Amino acid sequence: MDRKDTTCPATLVAARHAVTLGTSLAITAGLALIVRLLLPRFLGPSAFGELRLAESYAELLFVVLTFGVDSHLRRDAAVDPARVARYVTGLTALRGLGGIAAVAAAVLALRLGGAGPHLQLLVGLTGLSQVLLVLNNTYAALEHAAGDPGWIARTNIAVKVLWSLAVVAVLIGHGGVLAIAWVALAVEFARFVWLLSRSEGRHGLLAKPDVRLTIGAILASLPFFVNAVAHNLYARIGLGWLGASAGREEAGLYSAAASLAAVALMGMPLLSWVLVPHTARAGAHGDEHEANQLIAGALRVSLLAGVPLAAAAYVAAAPIMGLLFGAAFEPAAPVLRIMAPTVGLAYLSTVCAIAVIQRGRTWLVAAISLAGVATTAALNAVLVPWGAGALGAAGAAQGAAWAALGTEMAVTMALAVLSRSSWADPRLTRTATALGSGLVVLGLTSVVLPATGFAPAIAAWLSFAVTVVLVGGVNRDDFIFWRSVLSRTPSEAS
Repeated sequence: MDRKDTTCPATLVAARHAVTLGTSLAITAGLALIVRLLLPRFLGPSAFGELRLAESYAELLFVVLTFGVDSHLRRDAAVDPARVARYVTGLTALRGLGGIAAVAAAVLALRLGGAGPHLQLLVGLTGLSQVLLVLNNTYAALEHAAGDPGWIARTNIAVKVLWSLAVVAVLIGHGGVLAIAWVALAVEFARFVWLLSRSEGRHGLLAKPDVRLTIGAILASLPFFVNAVAHNLYARIGLGWLGASAGREEAGLYSAAASLAAVALMGMPLLSWVLVPHTARAGAHGDEHEANQLIAGALRVSLLAGVPLAAAAYVAAAPIMGLLFGAAFEPAAPVLRIMAPTVGLAYLSTVCAIAVIQRGRTWLVAAISLAGVATTAALNAVLVPWGAGALGAAGAAQGAAWAALGTEMAVTMALAVLSRSSWADPRLTRTATALGSGLVVLGLTSVVLPATGFAPAIAAWLSFAVTVVLVGGVNRDDFIFWRSVLSRTPSEAS
């Protein structure tokens, strides 16, 4: 195979940015994993379920504050950063004022509904943290697309270290969920001050924003907004349904399994940070071949990352839940097995959605996400009570997991069909075939080996990995490409 055909400059630059930001993400994900594993162990299922319900409510409430602009902003900043500088301040003001009003309304609604002061304060603190998180994500998006990836990578690491140390100190000191919420709020506020000062100095943000551009950016982002709201809804309907119908115990078990699955999804932001601006630049230059090459490469990397992670979560679900969360969370092992395939599907659906958006069909992606909301609501309505009655311990949580898997499968298939012209690549087909063969071998190995313990799980996963390599899922050209990526000169590193 001719190396020149597979290593275009745009792909190399995108890969180098991915390595820089991915290294940062790996470090921050490791720290977050440690803390997220400690939380349920120290808090217990009930308190952990309460914390996650409050966080889920706040996350869902404040997805509205994004206005869907961050995805639009990345595309704008990649092509014309000066235009973005004219409307970011206006977005910050609108989001900040709207967020404070929403927090006050949420706390008032809880009070009128008879909720105690503890829950009111918890929701208020998590809500304010979400307001700051939304603002911080905007400034980070600007830095990803038009700034210095190395600087934002270092900033992300520093912030995560600060948060991790503070939360661990609270847990060791036997602090409760309110102390953890205070820590999150303080860290996000410090991050906001730091990112704001950087953006004003480097990108020349206008103190008096262009109102017309601000409104225009919001209107242009409506399909992204609808898509974001829909995704947040169908990602949280299961947890909300469990909290309302099955109680905090089932919600805590489901949250523990979902938290572990979410660890495998921590690479997802890279797709937006890297793929969106680079495909936008390719589209602006009218280079459809380059854009398709970026999409196909991202799909292949997503398969090679997501499927092995999903396979590991499936075969090691039983021993890992007990080891990481404690005996109280062992009933959640079947929940993790059911949710494991959603890891690979989530990566694939995100890349396919970016491909469809790149072709200007943003509203179609939003419509598919809305259909996902209806699908997951219908599935939860049927599967949660069915699971509670038929599946025993953590049965309701298993039903919610089946609903999440069914929704992810439907959404991924729809997006894959719509984006099929962007990923016609023989290397991608070969990788998918190899991964499929590996999964077959993994299944057969799992049937033969004992069902419990880490040793059988490791043996089954190794049989999967060896099969993928032997069938040709990765090859010599991959190593040549990544050697080119990692052997960049200091001037190329920026």
